[in-house]
Amino acid sequence: MNLHELRPPRLPRLPALVALAALLAPSGVRPSEACMLVSGANHRVRVEAEEALIVYDPASRTEHFIRKADFRSDGQPFGFIVPTPTRPTLAEADEAVFTRLAARYGIAPRALRARGAPGARGLPGVVVVEVQRVAGLDATVLRANDATALAAWLGARGFAHRPAITAWLGRYTTGDWHLTAFRYNGGPRSQVGSRAVRLSFTTDAPFYPYAEPSDQPQESGRRFRLTVVAPQRVEGVVGSAPWAARVGYAGNTPLGTLLRGAVPETFALAGAWMTTFEERDSRRGASDLTFRNAAAQTAVRASIQVFR
Repeated sequence: MNLHELRPPRLPRLPALVALAALLAPSGVRPSEACMLVSGANHRVRVEAEEALIVYDPASRTEHFIRKADFRSDGQPFGFIVPTPTRPTLAEADEAVFTRLAARYGIAPRALRARGAPGARGLPGVVVVEVQRVAGLDATVLRANDATALAAWLGARGFAHRPAITAWLGRYTTGDWHLTAFRYNGGPRSQVGSRAVRLSFTTDAPFYPYAEPSDQPQESGRRFRLTVVAPQRVEGVVGSAPWAARVGYAGNTPLGTLLRGAVPETFALAGAWMTTFEERDSRRGASDLTFRNAAAQTAVRASIQVFR
């Protein structure tokens, strides 16, 4: 199947129940960065670096999304919300996949750890689809039918909510959207990192949750690297505009054991391309990121920037 023929994640007209997250930090919520990163009132959280891997099979419309990030905080609990166009299956992924990717690029990897904390129950209007512990974190998958209900659910747990957050939530209250909330405990270290988590779900095109609330602080120096494994070399689209990220690598070479432990052993994608994108200063907006087959199916020699 040609990815040019694939549509962005479908949003059926049937009233669905969406997903928002609420297990994050106590008291008011102040978003900082990442797939809707949240922390307690007057607490500071910043994404230092973020790396993700998407493995996509268009035949089954299956995406495996693996993500890890380095955060800098003031030691208070915080968490982040990850929207997906359909219900995800959660599992820990072998974060050594990022080490193997770094070796493929010829650079040194980074690795940090973080701890998890308890989840939260739902309220009327919000359905808790699943609560589980994964990769040392507690994750809650939810759906609801409108952004106001989601905001009220957060407020009932001591979270402040602003118009920009409610508007951001609104895009995920139709169709089969789900949101998964992960929580990190606070700790004495100012810099922590996530263990690699895999979210597997069905989607019409490779998807990355790139949108953020309109009042999200856009600080400089936010580093982002994303690798997409698919039948062909891909290019990104933010909303309807081409994604301006730099292509640091593209190749149609045998993957061998590269994805071992990152995706299920039964998942096979023969003859796949690996395309790696980088943003040295990632600044997000109102649209999520999807991918299609690139116009140029040519290899790009590895020239990956080192995150320091």
